[in-house]
Amino acid sequence: MKNRIYCTALLFICLPVCAEKQINDPTKPALYSSDVEEVAIESGSISKQRLTAIFIRRNTRNAIINDTFYKKGDYVSGRKIISIESGRVILKNSQGTTQLNLISPIKKLKN
Repeated sequence: MKNRIYCTALLFICLPVCAEKQINDPTKPALYSSDVEEVAIESGSISKQRLTAIFIRRNTRNAIINDTFYKKGDYVSGRKIISIESGRVILKNSQGTTQLNLISPIKKLKN
């Protein structure tokens, strides 16, 4: 009986200490960066939007943008998602079309 009381007391003492510890999200990539920017197709404007994942299943396509789950037809910062493809999401508003890339494009260096 005493062991059970000691274990319970120890649990209540240690629990707040463990709760303070930050737990990392196991689904985030190891090289996760919040510096990915959207690339404008027509409008020429650039603002911070992070596309971190795309899920394509039989009849559904979803994307995670700014740590929020979206589907085609949803709005992100006033822009409607018109297409979710294997490596990009296309957004549209009255100012033009914007493309969010899952992987940043590679820049070719001139010699």
